[in-house]
Amino acid sequence: QFTQIQYGIIKNQKDKISYGVGLALLLGNKYGNYYLDNSNLYTSDIGDSVSGYLNGTLILSDTNSKNIYDINGYGTSVDAFVSIPVNFIKKQAESGSIKVELNELGFITWKNMLHYHLNGQMNWAGIKALSIFDVGDSIYREQVPRDVQSEFVESSETKNLTTFLAPRIAIYYTEKLTDNIELKNMIDYRFNANYLPYIASSQIFSISKKEKDFQYYFNLHESIGGYGYLGFGMGLQVEHKKFAAVLGTRNLIAMAVPNILGGLNLHLGFKWNFR
Repeated sequence: QFTQIQYGIIKNQKDKISYGVGLALLLGNKYGNYYLDNSNLYTSDIGDSVSGYLNGTLILSDTNSKNIYDINGYGTSVDAFVSIPVNFIKKQAESGSIKVELNELGFITWKNMLHYHLNGQMNWAGIKALSIFDVGDSIYREQVPRDVQSEFVESSETKNLTTFLAPRIAIYYTEKLTDNIELKNMIDYRFNANYLPYIASSQIFSISKKEKDFQYYFNLHESIGGYGYLGFGMGLQVEHKKFAAVLGTRNLIAMAVPNILGGLNLHLGFKWNFR
């Protein structure tokens, strides 16, 4: 988790190539990573014992930092894009665009990182009592392991660590199909993040007259890949010359069949135009 403070320049040119680049200062807040070489956990069928084995490394940011925005490191990153006008659908006077975008190419140097070298095993046979009438707080406290960490942690050290972000590259294609329907397609990929290539399409339908001060839109969304498999969603959008807002979801399939798919997704966006 990190906080990003960015300054950028965007050159928008109608019917010409547009581009932009931004440089950001990163404030590292929280970091955690497990590298497990050989580990297992076993519980008996009747639940009367448990055993586990760990071998690997656990790396954490400073555990003394209790607040979510405590600063535990500093870094930098770069964002950039280039947008090319296209007009594949000749029926429309307005041209669409193909945009290539690169996000979060950078790193963070973390201070006072805790490195735990894990190599240990624990076996616990449960609580033993001569009679069920003897079971009480005192017997429970005496037999429950008090320091599980010492069973697994072979050694520990504190040192600084530099980590690279998971950069993202994306390609967007946007164009109007008719006066009232706009098509937005995209494909993106995030490196080093266990992320599948993500392909998505959105159709934006205008549901108000063009001369009105407020413009209303209905959105449909379909996707495949990313951190999930199939996605389907919808949303509502309102635009004014001074602001715009959108409310929607991209996970209606999981809401419809929660016994098969999980997750809840809801997004809310707001934009204010200063000029």
